[in-house]
This record gives sequence, C-alpha cells and structure tokens, in this order.
Amino acid sequence: MLPQTVKSVKDLIFWQYAKVISHSSGYGRSNMQFIENYYQRLRNEEITWEIALKEFKSTVETTQSCAFCGEVRKLSLEKMIPSVSELSDNREYHLFLCKGCNSSKGNKGLYQWYGVDNLEDIPRNIEGKYLKLLYELHQVRGTLSEDNISTLCLQCDLTESCPEGEVLSVFCLEGIVS
Repeated sequence: MLPQTVKSVKDLIFWQYAKVISHSSGYGRSNMQFIENYYQRLRNEEITWEIALKEFKSTVETTQSCAFCGEVRKLSLEKMIPSVSELSDNREYHLFLCKGCNSSKGNKGLYQWYGVDNLEDIPRNIEGKYLKLLYELHQVRGTLSEDNISTLCLQCDLTESCPEGEVLSVFCLEGIVS
C-alpha cells in the first residue's frame, strides 16, 4: 500500500524509484525509512534523475547481453516500450533483448510483462531506466501531476486487466502511455 503522500503520477514514479534505490543499496524494497527519505529528496529536487541514474546508464549500455535473461546470442536492440513514438530516437531507452524475451514481452510494458506477482524480480537497473522513461513520457503528455485516479483510468488501456482496480499503482504509470 502506498503512503498518503503519494498522490500523483510523479509521486508514484519517485516512490518506485526510491524502492529501487533502497534495494540496490542493500536495504531491500521494504525499508520504509530509507524509501521515504529518498522519495522526499526526489520530490524536493535535492536529487535529480541525472545524478540518480548515472550508475545504471553505463552498466546497461555497455553490456551486450539480454537485459532480462543474460543471453548473448540472437540479440536485437529494442525500445523499452515499443508502441511509444515519443523519445523513440533516444538510445538511452533501448535495451538488448534476446529473441525469446523480445517475443514474450511483445508490446507490453515492463510492469505488465512481469505481472503483479513478480514485480520484485525486475532487474533494478532496468526498472530505474524504465521509470525515467515513464517520467519523461508523462512529462511530454502532461500527466505527471495527475492525481485523479478516475481520470487516469479513463486514459488507461489496461483497465480490463488492471490488477489493482481504481487504485494508483505501477500499472497506471504504463497504462496511459502505451
């Protein structure tokens, strides 16, 4: 369950990113004190995306293996969200995928592809990059400050398969940009 301070799309992206950082720092994804502190620093603009994602960028861009399974054969460079045209020329939002993972993922967003029961298994460097992409897409589309869940649900293309119903969740982040 999200804390009451997470009210908008932007807040949710920052909250998820704080969980990723908590996990990568060795605190796990449930250390609420660390997550809340990092989340507040992101909200207060004490930390920026450029600083926060610096460590992830080189790892993902220099490794020529499948971002999800590690396969080194039959790789192709694919967009993180294939159906999105905004920011599509930015190689920062491309990943090397093997044929099997690419076929399995298809046009699904990362959270939809992993599913509600496997969200903790998403590689943290990939999720960090994905959250930055979602942030920029929502910024371009003017939905970063959206805090009305009903309005989000009307724009979402995942409403029939949404595991949360009318509750702000990670699926809201990708359902209105895909």
